[in-house]
Amino acid sequence: MRVRWSARAADQLVDAVRYEEAERAGSGAALLGAVDDLTALLLSLPRLLPAVPGAEPPEVRRALLRRWGYWLVYDLRGDEIVVLALWHGRRSPGGWRPR
Repeated sequence: MRVRWSARAADQLVDAVRYEEAERAGSGAALLGAVDDLTALLLSLPRLLPAVPGAEPPEVRRALLRRWGYWLVYDLRGDEIVVLALWHGRRSPGGWRPR
């Protein structure tokens, strides 16, 4: 199993790290570390976290990075975990969905 980031999700990660770092020195690096830890967990237990209700396909799941309020939304596709979005919880709830 491997993790692949969509272009949109990768851009969102860069934006989130830059924003957090601008708010408080070191926070961006901490967010990136938390994302790395989470993706390592997903590699060993990809179905550990809950499915997103009503999402298509049905293997779309999400994980909350509590300290920052970001949701990591991912899809299980064969032997890949595809990260679809890194979405802040204060934004429009359905805005993470691909356009």
